[in-house]
This record gives sequence, C-alpha cells and structure tokens, in this order.
Amino acid sequence: MNKNQLIIHPLYLKQVKKNNNLRKELIVLTNEETKIIETDNTRIEVIYNTIFGPMAIRLQHKKEKINILKRKLELIEQAIRNDEEVNLDFIDDKIKFELLFNKEEYHDRYDDNNDLYKFDDILTLDSKQLQELKNIYRLITKYLHPDLNDNKEHIKLFYQAVNAYKKQNLTRLKIIALMLSLNIIDDDSNSMELLKKEEKILKELITKVDHNIDKIKMSYPYNLHELIEGEQKFKQYQEYLKLQLLKADEQNSYYDDKIKELLNNKEKR
Repeated sequence: MNKNQLIIHPLYLKQVKKNNNLRKELIVLTNEETKIIETDNTRIEVIYNTIFGPMAIRLQHKKEKINILKRKLELIEQAIRNDEEVNLDFIDDKIKFELLFNKEEYHDRYDDNNDLYKFDDILTLDSKQLQELKNIYRLITKYLHPDLNDNKEHIKLFYQAVNAYKKQNLTRLKIIALMLSLNIIDDDSNSMELLKKEEKILKELITKVDHNIDKIKMSYPYNLHELIEGEQKFKQYQEYLKLQLLKADEQNSYYDDKIKELLNNKEKR
C-alpha cells in the first residue's frame, strides 16, 4: 500500500452514503411539491373553473340572494313587531351596508390565511437566523450565479434562491443549498460531526416538505383532484350542483312569497 494513500474510515463512507440518500429523497419530495404547486394545481383549477365554474358562480349568487332575502324578512318582521313603519328603502340600504361590511371582513380573513403552501410568505426571523439566511444565500448565489453558470436547472434554482431570500424563507434556502451539496454548517466540528449535523438537517427538511405536501393536497384546488379525475365523481358533482341550483330557486321563491305576504298583511291592518 502506498504510504501517501489516504485511508477513509468505513463509518465515514457509510455516513456519506446515508446523507446522499437523504439528499436524493429531499430532491424528490421538493420536485413533487413544486410540480403540485406550479403544474397540478393550475391544471385542476383551470379544469374546475371551465367545467363547473359557471354553475358554481350561479349557485353562489343565488345563495347570496337567499341570505339577503332572509335578512330582509327579519328586518320587516322586526319592524312589524315594534309597530314601526316598514321602510323598504331603509331596509335595502341597511342590508347593502351589512353586506359590504361582511365582504370586507371576509376578504381580510381570507388574506390572513392565503397561500399557506407557497414559498412567498414573508417570515419573521431573529438576528441569528437572519445571519444564517445571508450566509446561505451568499453561498448559493456564488455557486449558481448565471454569469458563471449556464445550467438551466441551476439558473432556475438561482432565481428560487433570490425569491426565498427576499421573502426571508430560510427553510427554502437550506433545501436549495443541500440539493447542491453545499456545506451550510458554520462551525469547527470534524468531518464526521459535520456529516451527522447535515443528516439531522436533511431529516428535518424532509419532514417539513413531506408535511407541506400533505397540506397542499388537502387544500384548494388540489382537494378537487379526485373530482376532476374520476368520471363517477365528476358526474355526481354535476348532478349535485344542478340539484343545489333547483333548491336555491325554491328557497328564493319561498322568501320572496313570505315577504310579499307580510307586506300585504301589514297593508290590510
């Protein structure tokens, strides 16, 4: 054996192999997550809106009208109970104001919970995490900068890293760095200790991405996946929407008639 030949401990090689396997698993999961967000969700939403969108919108409008009629009926009944004049213009204006207020409240609430599964959330990091974010970002951009790299996949990762940095998404930057086999552990540990720490980070990120995929699949629009893909469920949902439209028409007629009846009885008094 050559005296200058480097002997690598079998445990070290085993750990390297283990980390490489974890890295591959992370890449597979990250690619799946990206595909769902950028391709599957878009396709599902387009198909749903094209086929079911018009019926769903009509149903929503009918339900909104039902709620308006219900509220109108309540206010008329309240005025009659209190022996007050039934001023329909005042009642309509009051309902418009309430509807406007409720819509604003709904949008505020929706915006607070929007895009849970995207990489666009601006996160709050402490000073230590901010420094880690900057260090990893510098490491990635130095390795991937388009001026020094013409690999299409690397250029795509570069812009993902830029976006993640702007949004202070430390998790996403860690994933990109580890996908590239970059060392993101900044300490004086020996090689084996560094590999162990890298293993821990890889496992944590795999768990996070896996959990995020589950969340995406349970959220709109991916939760319509089976409805779009399955012929039986597709037809069942079409029939369901038609039935709901008929029920909505019946409810609208009921509340319209009820309001007219109340107003007629009021006039006869």
